[in-house]
Amino acid sequence: MKIDTKESLFITYSNVRRNFEIRNYVSQCGSWVNKKISEEPILFHWLSLLQKDLFIEINKIVKITKNGELKGFIGKAIDEFNNPDKEKLKQFFFENENMLFIQKINNSRNKYYAHLDPDYQDYIKPYYQHDLELLLLEIEKTIIAIYGKKELIVYLSKIPSSKDYNFFEKYFLNK
Repeated sequence: MKIDTKESLFITYSNVRRNFEIRNYVSQCGSWVNKKISEEPILFHWLSLLQKDLFIEINKIVKITKNGELKGFIGKAIDEFNNPDKEKLKQFFFENENMLFIQKINNSRNKYYAHLDPDYQDYIKPYYQHDLELLLLEIEKTIIAIYGKKELIVYLSKIPSSKDYNFFEKYFLNK
Protein backbone atom coordinates (compact mmCIF):
# COMPACT_ATOMS: atom_id res chain seq x y z
CA MET A 1 0.00 0.00 0.00
CA LYS A 2 1.48 3.29 -1.11
CA ILE A 3 1.24 6.23 1.27
CA ASP A 4 0.71 9.62 -0.36
CA THR A 5 2.79 12.74 0.27
CA LYS A 6 0.26 14.23 2.67
CA GLU A 7 0.09 11.21 4.95
CA SER A 8 3.86 10.72 4.82
CA LEU A 9 4.36 14.35 5.80
CA PHE A 10 1.83 14.17 8.64
CA ILE A 11 3.23 10.92 10.05
CA THR A 12 6.83 12.08 9.83
CA TYR A 13 6.06 15.49 11.29
CA SER A 14 4.21 13.81 14.17
CA ASN A 15 7.38 11.81 14.89
CA VAL A 16 9.44 15.01 14.83
CA ARG A 17 7.09 16.75 17.22
CA ARG A 18 7.05 13.77 19.59
CA ASN A 19 10.85 13.76 19.76
CA PHE A 20 10.90 17.53 20.11
CA GLU A 21 8.43 17.43 23.02
CA ILE A 22 10.46 14.75 24.83
CA ARG A 23 13.68 16.71 24.28
CA ASN A 24 12.00 19.87 25.59
CA TYR A 25 10.82 18.06 28.64
CA VAL A 26 14.28 16.74 29.44
CA SER A 27 15.86 20.16 29.00
CA GLN A 28 13.27 21.75 31.31
CA CYS A 29 13.83 19.23 34.09
CA GLY A 30 16.89 21.01 35.38
CA SER A 31 20.55 20.32 35.86
CA TRP A 32 20.05 17.46 38.31
CA VAL A 33 18.21 15.45 35.63
CA ASN A 34 20.80 16.25 32.99
CA LYS A 35 23.56 15.26 35.42
CA LYS A 36 21.79 11.97 36.14
CA ILE A 37 21.37 11.30 32.41
CA SER A 38 25.08 11.86 31.80
CA GLU A 39 25.88 9.41 34.64
CA GLU A 40 23.47 6.70 33.45
CA PRO A 41 24.74 5.11 30.21
CA ILE A 42 21.31 3.80 29.17
CA LEU A 43 19.63 7.20 29.61
CA PHE A 44 22.45 8.98 27.84
CA HIS A 45 22.19 6.51 24.97
CA TRP A 46 18.41 6.95 24.87
CA LEU A 47 18.76 10.73 24.61
CA SER A 48 21.38 10.36 21.87
CA LEU A 49 19.02 8.10 19.92
CA LEU A 50 16.25 10.62 20.38
CA GLN A 51 18.38 13.39 18.84
CA LYS A 52 19.50 11.10 16.06
CA ASP A 53 15.90 10.18 15.24
CA LEU A 54 14.90 13.84 15.36
CA PHE A 55 17.52 14.73 12.75
CA ILE A 56 16.64 11.72 10.57
CA GLU A 57 12.93 12.60 10.62
CA ILE A 58 13.55 16.30 9.90
CA ASN A 59 15.76 15.26 6.99
CA LYS A 60 12.82 13.30 5.55
CA ILE A 61 10.67 16.41 5.73
CA VAL A 62 13.02 19.11 4.52
CA LYS A 63 16.29 18.81 2.68
CA ILE A 64 18.15 21.30 0.54
CA THR A 65 20.24 19.70 -2.18
CA LYS A 66 23.64 20.88 -3.36
CA ASN A 67 21.83 22.29 -6.40
CA GLY A 68 19.70 24.44 -4.11
CA GLU A 69 16.48 22.48 -4.53
CA LEU A 70 14.00 21.95 -1.71
CA LYS A 71 13.38 18.23 -1.32
CA GLY A 72 11.76 15.94 1.20
CA PHE A 73 8.07 15.63 1.96
CA ILE A 74 7.65 19.39 2.36
CA GLY A 75 9.29 20.08 -1.01
CA LYS A 76 7.10 17.48 -2.68
CA ALA A 77 3.96 18.83 -0.99
CA ILE A 78 4.75 22.38 -2.18
CA ASP A 79 5.44 21.12 -5.70
CA GLU A 80 2.09 19.28 -5.74
CA PHE A 81 0.24 22.31 -4.33
CA ASN A 82 -1.93 23.80 -7.05
CA ASN A 83 -1.61 27.48 -6.19
CA PRO A 84 0.15 30.31 -8.03
CA ASP A 85 1.69 31.53 -4.73
CA LYS A 86 3.34 28.21 -3.92
CA GLU A 87 6.84 29.64 -4.44
CA LYS A 88 6.21 31.96 -1.46
CA LEU A 89 5.96 28.86 0.73
CA LYS A 90 9.57 28.00 -0.13
CA GLN A 91 11.00 31.40 0.83
CA PHE A 92 11.55 30.68 4.53
CA PHE A 93 13.54 27.53 3.80
CA PHE A 94 15.94 29.47 1.56
CA GLU A 95 16.55 32.45 3.82
CA ASN A 96 20.26 32.37 4.63
CA GLU A 97 20.19 31.48 8.35
CA ASN A 98 17.38 28.97 7.91
CA MET A 99 19.06 27.30 4.96
CA LEU A 100 22.31 26.99 6.94
CA PHE A 101 20.44 25.42 9.87
CA ILE A 102 18.64 22.97 7.57
CA GLN A 103 21.96 22.04 5.97
CA LYS A 104 23.48 21.58 9.45
CA ILE A 105 20.68 19.13 10.30
CA ASN A 106 21.11 17.36 6.94
CA ASN A 107 24.88 17.08 7.51
CA SER A 108 24.37 15.85 11.08
CA ARG A 109 21.95 13.22 9.83
CA ASN A 110 24.51 12.03 7.30
CA LYS A 111 27.27 11.92 9.91
CA TYR A 112 25.21 9.76 12.24
CA TYR A 113 25.58 7.10 9.58
CA ALA A 114 29.26 7.83 9.06
CA HIS A 115 30.49 7.51 12.63
CA LEU A 116 33.78 6.09 11.39
CA ASP A 117 34.61 9.36 9.62
CA PRO A 118 37.34 11.14 11.57
CA ASP A 119 35.37 14.41 11.58
CA TYR A 120 31.93 13.07 12.48
CA GLN A 121 32.03 14.68 15.95
CA ASP A 122 32.28 18.10 14.29
CA TYR A 123 28.81 17.60 12.84
CA ILE A 124 27.03 15.99 15.78
CA LYS A 125 26.77 18.94 18.09
CA PRO A 126 23.89 20.37 20.04
CA TYR A 127 21.51 22.42 17.98
CA TYR A 128 20.05 25.74 18.88
CA GLN A 129 16.59 25.32 20.36
CA HIS A 130 15.38 28.61 18.92
CA ASP A 131 16.41 27.65 15.36
CA LEU A 132 14.68 24.31 15.68
CA GLU A 133 11.51 25.94 17.01
CA LEU A 134 11.47 28.37 14.05
CA LEU A 135 11.95 25.52 11.58
CA LEU A 136 9.14 23.45 13.12
CA LEU A 137 6.86 26.47 13.18
CA GLU A 138 7.49 27.13 9.50
CA ILE A 139 6.92 23.49 8.61
CA GLU A 140 3.59 23.66 10.45
CA LYS A 141 2.62 26.91 8.71
CA THR A 142 3.46 25.34 5.34
CA ILE A 143 1.45 22.21 6.12
CA ILE A 144 -1.52 24.36 7.17
CA ALA A 145 -1.26 26.51 4.03
CA ILE A 146 -1.34 23.41 1.82
CA TYR A 147 -3.61 20.97 3.67
CA GLY A 148 -5.41 23.04 6.30
CA LYS A 149 -5.23 23.03 10.07
CA LYS A 150 -7.93 20.48 10.90
CA GLU A 151 -6.05 17.30 9.88
CA LEU A 152 -2.76 18.49 11.32
CA ILE A 153 -4.45 19.00 14.68
CA VAL A 154 -5.79 15.44 14.54
CA TYR A 155 -2.26 14.06 14.08
CA LEU A 156 -0.68 16.35 16.67
CA SER A 157 -3.41 15.73 19.26
CA LYS A 158 -2.11 12.15 19.59
CA ILE A 159 1.24 13.45 20.84
CA PRO A 160 1.60 14.24 24.52
CA SER A 161 3.19 17.60 25.17
CA SER A 162 6.22 17.96 27.42
CA LYS A 163 3.82 18.84 30.26
CA ASP A 164 2.30 15.36 30.02
CA TYR A 165 5.53 13.43 30.57
CA ASN A 166 6.30 12.39 34.10
CA PHE A 167 8.80 9.62 33.37
CA PHE A 168 11.71 11.40 35.03
CA GLU A 169 9.82 12.25 38.19
CA LYS A 170 8.85 8.60 38.54
CA TYR A 171 12.29 7.35 37.64
CA PHE A 172 14.24 9.66 39.92
CA LEU A 173 11.84 9.68 42.85
CA ASN A 174 11.81 5.88 43.05
CA LYS A 175 15.60 5.49 43.11
